[in-house]
Amino acid sequence: MLSRADTDAARAAKQVQEHAPTWWVIWSLRFRRFEAWECTDPVRCRTVHAAGAGQLWDHMQQVDLDLWRIRPRIEEPADRAPVDDVPQVARRVAGRLGKHYVEPTAPP
Repeated sequence: MLSRADTDAARAAKQVQEHAPTWWVIWSLRFRRFEAWECTDPVRCRTVHAAGAGQLWDHMQQVDLDLWRIRPRIEEPADRAPVDDVPQVARRVAGRLGKHYVEPTAPP
């Protein structure tokens, strides 16, 4: 039989789940804790657990941040030609920087 605390915890797990679509979140009756599995990588599933829903959310956010840091960055489109005229690109960027940009001098 479920206690009121278990029912409230299951409801809190459901609320966390609604805000984290890439996670599977439950209240574990066996361990009396919140558990979450990150499900974006089919090869490696990251898990976190905590005594409270807020603490679980913090752990989940940390895993998401760690995953964001290690994911490969999106490459430029293949049909885009590499930039050969570096000074021209530098001047274009300089226009955005305004007075903080100093024109590079040519090497002697």
